[in-house]
Amino acid sequence: PKEEAADVFRFEVPVPAKKDLSYTVLEEREVGTSVRLTNNADDQINMLINLKEAPESLKAKLKEALKVKATWDKVRQDIQISGVRIQTITADQKRLRENMRELPKDSQLFMKYLKNLEDQETEMDNLQKSLKTLHAEEGKSRAAYDFFLANLSAE
Repeated sequence: PKEEAADVFRFEVPVPAKKDLSYTVLEEREVGTSVRLTNNADDQINMLINLKEAPESLKAKLKEALKVKATWDKVRQDIQISGVRIQTITADQKRLRENMRELPKDSQLFMKYLKNLEDQETEMDNLQKSLKTLHAEEGKSRAAYDFFLANLSAE
């Protein structure tokens, strides 16, 4: 262009008198897209894997990222399952204790409830120990995934 304004390019083209001239200008610009991967749902990563334009090297790295995230997801799921089991045991123990208050201490049902409470306490102790381990694993697996994403590049 001979002149450039904020929103216009002006071109100078010599045109003979009483003649029409068509002048085609092809505009090109590079468009880049940046994507920020986070530790949220897998949808964004899956969308990128399915893009035709994405290079195979990037798709392979993204698939690896999903594997790393799957480890973290599994630990979080195990924590949730353990938490639900603890809540279930707690509610059941409350019910058993209320029932035991109404029973004679030498009855067979009282002894059965007592055995259930003992078994549940053992399970609860094991679940609490397991949760401590799972929370440590969760921290490590999340850090591994965050590190993987932070160091991921298309090259």
